[in-house]
Amino acid sequence: MSRRFLRIVAMLAALAPAPAAAQAPNPGKYSPAQFEVRAERGLKVAMRDRVNLALSVHRPAAEGHTPRSWSAPPTTRTARA
Repeated sequence: MSRRFLRIVAMLAALAPAPAAAQAPNPGKYSPAQFEVRAERGLKVAMRDRVNLALSVHRPAAEGHTPRSWSAPPTTRTARA
């Protein structure tokens, strides 16, 4: 390798920005829990290709129209909360 090439590589390495350090989350700034949660685990949902997926549905314990979330763990039959 030529000296000029090595000088250019050394100069670029010196000018490269240093990686930024990750900041740890502050646990005091999370919002408090507001609702009781009811979880249904191991629900089977049939797909078009005849595969059954095991799902977990988490919803507020209060009755009425509320948003739902579901999770499908990739490696287990039932999710653990």
